Amino acid sequence: MIGGYIVNDFLFKQKDGSIGKIKTFFFVIKDEKFGAILFDLGSPYYQDNALNELKNKFGILPEDVRLVFLTHMHPDHVGLLGKFPNAAYVTSRAELEFFFKLARKMREGGRIVYILREASSNYKMRYMNPEDDDDSLQDCLETFWDDRMFDLHYMFYDDNPNIPEWIEIIPAPGHYVFPLAYKVKRRHHDFLVTGDSFSSRVVFQQELDSMNNEMQMFPKEYIMTKTRFFSFNGIFVPGHDRPFYSKTLRSLRKNIFDIDEKLF
Repeated sequence: MIGGYIVNDFLFKQKDGSIGKIKTFFFVIKDEKFGAILFDLGSPYYQDNALNELKNKFGILPEDVRLVFLTHMHPDHVGLLGKFPNAAYVTSRAELEFFFKLARKMREGGRIVYILREASSNYKMRYMNPEDDDDSLQDCLETFWDDRMFDLHYMFYDDNPNIPEWIEIIPAPGHYVFPLAYKVKRRHHDFLVTGDSFSSRVVFQQELDSMNNEMQMFPKEYIMTKTRFFSFNGIFVPGHDRPFYSKTLRSLRKNIFDIDEKLF
């Protein structure tokens, strides 16, 4: 079974008004039985580059993708949403309903910051001006969202969807409304796709009460999730770092590999 990852840049406004970049990673599996499976969808910027990588490196066309597992509905994790016409998108009902609420508010000309602050007083973005702390999210929705997104084929964790037996859906509350993680169980290694519930190797170096200078809607729940994931033995597949081995924090430098091989 072939696996790997694709990385692209998410753009955001910094406090000084300049445009910053953060690397976003998403996981790719190509299975003989289930076809092409994606975990998260990277940044909405540079979409053509990401789709070309899928084709050139993995031999995957948009119509080949059958399943997309989403950790959460932040725009740097759902950037290619709607690009795969035959895919079912797996998420939690709460995540999708909240994102739809934001999108509808935006399409009515409203400022979605009010919904975010209503949902959680902890909502803040580390790089943005305090008075405009939803600008990057607002800009993404205004630029990339259209009505077709409401009509995609979504499957909900809550409904116990029919998925491959070697993929386990794990609730990972804290970072956003109701994020999910996904354990891919293979012969030599388990892979844990965590999105921003465990965003990078740096998390291992943080104190338990640290918010990592990131936005966490529900900090107490985030810390509980983070603490639970510390005990995972296998390969982390985070949202903003290369896959890495839990015991040594050594990263997987090659971005195409056989996930049934002993990689470390």
